Amino acid sequence: MWLNYQSLSARTALLKFSQGRRSEMKGKVKTLSRIRNGEGVEKLGGILVGDKKPIVWVAYRDPCDSGRKVVSVASAVGCAGRCKFCLSGRTRPFVRPLTAGEIASQALACIEEARVVNFACEGDAVCSNLDNSCRAIKMLCRLNLGLTFIITTTGHQENLKRFLQKYGELPIRFYWSLNFLNPGTREYFMPGTKGSSLVGLRNIFEEIYRATGRVVTVSWVVMAGLNDSVYDAGRIGQFFNGRAGFEIKLMALEPGSLPGIETHPEEDIERFGQFLTQVGVPFRVRKIVGGRIKAGCGTTAPLN
Repeated sequence: MWLNYQSLSARTALLKFSQGRRSEMKGKVKTLSRIRNGEGVEKLGGILVGDKKPIVWVAYRDPCDSGRKVVSVASAVGCAGRCKFCLSGRTRPFVRPLTAGEIASQALACIEEARVVNFACEGDAVCSNLDNSCRAIKMLCRLNLGLTFIITTTGHQENLKRFLQKYGELPIRFYWSLNFLNPGTREYFMPGTKGSSLVGLRNIFEEIYRATGRVVTVSWVVMAGLNDSVYDAGRIGQFFNGRAGFEIKLMALEPGSLPGIETHPEEDIERFGQFLTQVGVPFRVRKIVGGRIKAGCGTTAPLN
């Protein structure tokens, strides 16, 4: 595995990682290219050493906290979620889950300044690779680098219950990719969620919050004419009314991520934010980044 380390702590982390137990070290990633956009976003491309499958992951400065570097890693080759507003979901069918070593290798390629590892690139760690993802987190925790972890997921009720029983002690926060409260609409635009219960998912996320004390972030990508009406805002308020441990995060639809839908990021967010304010729902806004190098949410795909 080729890595370009600049700091002593990173070299030490690589040494510890390389000396790990063989059962944990199955599978690595070879970094082949890095593209930067000049705004704190870096897109990394590589191949899986075992079967030479291409993979991409992203490092960026948190737009809400410029002092915090986030590494967004993949947990699978392809994605079973098949979300229509995600380039990877539309073009990269699920092939296989990544091993713990393959996941951890991505984080280590950017470890010099990283503070957060977010499972938000290709794959859904909860739905299709919970055990290997949590094993990777355990491996990284043992390096004592002070990392925290986020898993972005559409939600899988049984796997979340298993997480709470088996991995609840890990320093993980969940970002729930919700986006729609009409089950039929959600299943159409997010086919991998078919059959899931929104109430059941909300309840298990609330249970996770009560057990761990870690707030669950509800991600809502604002899509003009699809989920941005005052009615949608009211439904969000009703759905989470009286529920503890949730925060709402709005994101604009990345231009080009959903064919046929025109997006005006600032205007779309401002309008829907006003609707949420009218119905008394607090929220925060996450600025979209990385679009110019196709490294943004919904537009990231392996390099050619």
